[in-house]
Amino acid sequence: MMAIELDPNLASAYNNLGAGYATKGQFGKAIFNYNRAIALNPRFALAYFNRGSARMVMGNQMEACSDLKKACDLTPCPNNVMTEIMQQCK
Repeated sequence: MMAIELDPNLASAYNNLGAGYATKGQFGKAIFNYNRAIALNPRFALAYFNRGSARMVMGNQMEACSDLKKACDLTPCPNNVMTEIMQQCK
């Protein structure tokens, strides 16, 4: 049974589902699930990071950069990750 069926308010389950869709190249579905995760937990840094990564792949750089920066605001990013974000988001 899926975690979402057991607890539809479990943000991490939506994030994991989004990651599964992203792995399959279904970025629209991935973003939909990351949105749900963020709606349930607005401080869920990994969901912002994942949504930003999916948006970047889809060519939505402005939204992607916003998400990636938000993720690093919520949880300190390693210097190499922050450097990569800053290079992508000039």
